[in-house]
Amino acid sequence: MNLEQPLQPLENEEPLFYIVREKGWIRKHTEVLFLSNKRIIRELPQQNILQQLSLQQIDHIEVMNQRHDFKAYYTTGVGVRQSNLRTISYQSQGVNRTVGDIIFYSKLASDIHFYGIADPASVRRLVDALRKQQPV
Repeated sequence: MNLEQPLQPLENEEPLFYIVREKGWIRKHTEVLFLSNKRIIRELPQQNILQQLSLQQIDHIEVMNQRHDFKAYYTTGVGVRQSNLRTISYQSQGVNRTVGDIIFYSKLASDIHFYGIADPASVRRLVDALRKQQPV
């Protein structure tokens, strides 16, 4: 698909889920993941790749590689008090969440993979509910 022209929204389309990620340390690549009430889009602008599926084209949705991701926040402070060097560590609250991958399979078009999505089972339930609401 031609990436020089921006995608136009469909009639009555509402964005539900949108992530822009940068991958890589030296050669940065941008990945755009978009989910609306009408379609799913995955775009890799540097590689001129644009994948899109309407919700009616999806045959099967699979959630894979679910794992718990715990990020703890630690702070270390160093100070001098009465000519003694002291190191103090503080532990603040952490975040525990489920992270996984979602694959949208279609016989009519190429499959779309969303990697590292927070709470992928909820996204799958949302897409299933939207597919049931839309007429065939």
